[in-house]
Amino acid sequence: MTNQDIQQLIFEALKMLNCARNEEDKIPISPETPLFGNNGYLDSMELVSLLIDLEESFLSKGVRLALSDERAMSEIYSPYRDIPSLSHFIFKLIEDK
Repeated sequence: MTNQDIQQLIFEALKMLNCARNEEDKIPISPETPLFGNNGYLDSMELVSLLIDLEESFLSKGVRLALSDERAMSEIYSPYRDIPSLSHFIFKLIEDK
């Protein structure tokens, strides 16, 4: 699975989150979108929802991931801060399997 494939799954999960948001609160979806933290669009509950949606998406493709595990929490820079960091984190998890 490539970074581009992973990014596309993240985009799809964000589109699902946007379905529950008002038009003015929709998350702009681009390769550089900040997700969580100071400039992020997600609160903690939405982040959890995104991670669960992503885990289910990957599982449907035969890839079992735990995106909120100890490894993610021990990173110096949060892998959830933006789409590139999340994509890279997921890619490394898959690569390490």
